[in-house]
Amino acid sequence: MLNEKTHKLRQKALAIFLLIYLISILFLYLDKSIFFKCVIVMSPFFILAYFATQKKIENIASLCFFSLFFSITILSSSIVQGQELVESFHLVALSILNSYLAYILNQEPISKKVPKIYLIGLFTLCFFLMLYGVNPNQFFPKSSRNTFSWLVLTGTSLFYFIFTQEKIRHNYPLWPAFFSFLISIWAQGRSGIIATGILFCGIIFCNFRDQKNWKKLFYVLGVFISLTLLMSLFIHFQEASIKGVIRRFSYEGLRESHRISIIKNYFDNLKNVKDIIFGFNIKYDPFMGRWHFNLHNSFLQLHYRVGISSVFIIFLIIKGVIRKSKNTPLFFFVALALFLRILTDTDAFIQPYDFLLLYFIFN
Repeated sequence: MLNEKTHKLRQKALAIFLLIYLISILFLYLDKSIFFKCVIVMSPFFILAYFATQKKIENIASLCFFSLFFSITILSSSIVQGQELVESFHLVALSILNSYLAYILNQEPISKKVPKIYLIGLFTLCFFLMLYGVNPNQFFPKSSRNTFSWLVLTGTSLFYFIFTQEKIRHNYPLWPAFFSFLISIWAQGRSGIIATGILFCGIIFCNFRDQKNWKKLFYVLGVFISLTLLMSLFIHFQEASIKGVIRRFSYEGLRESHRISIIKNYFDNLKNVKDIIFGFNIKYDPFMGRWHFNLHNSFLQLHYRVGISSVFIIFLIIKGVIRKSKNTPLFFFVALALFLRILTDTDAFIQPYDFLLLYFIFN
């Protein structure tokens, strides 16, 4: 009886901590980082408390390995590149916390209320901004409109990760992916629209795949009619956003000249073995200063932070995606959406939402 109470109390504590962490990330994007920093500082005590209440710890070796791996690679690259150790220790703490959260999502059944509360709050904020005509490109003090698509994509991905923990087989809810897609259209970020669109189509495909033959027609008709009505309303009230998206895709397509220049510049600076192994410090590059030292590519960001070890991390994530997708195809669509989104921005790898990518590594 005592163990059962401890187990339920631990699950509630995990749910509360995860929700606090998600809210603190939102405050971080609003340029109020003190809340986020407090969560990072307090996280080691929470991690220790979690393992102290565990009678049997499964796969702890994997978690310890990745915690040690990130600590060594980040610190070694930071020392070679001449970066400040204070920033390096912050990155180490963030990586350990993300590894821990990825481990937890694979080990513990988390309440679906956590991503639901977070998504409903986030969607409400976005629709409120739409209603009052707020420019999505001017809402976040130090980031662009692309932040909106990243926030809804990560929240939706977390929702489906937790949803798959249930052993009962039933349809995946469409509303998180659909609203994420609408919000990405409103924000007008091309990569966000494509990523959330792929995830939305993936959810429809997974649900269609699991339907019995005689139910498939009714499912398709129901989805088509519902989406047509909702899209009609959205187009009516967000005509300017729709025109803006069409204009951006028509005139700019999928190419982004400054992103291509940044990638080319980064590889041009890898002139010796040291830079290849430990990464090139962009803080010493005048060209990157023009872009506020933003690589606009999470994969380059990973190499910049940990050097050649980035290849090992990417390999493990892809391997994990393949392994998990064999039983649950949904994971393939979520991973594809995340990969496409981080290909055009530095939203991942030694960043707050890394636990969603590290999730694929743990089993």
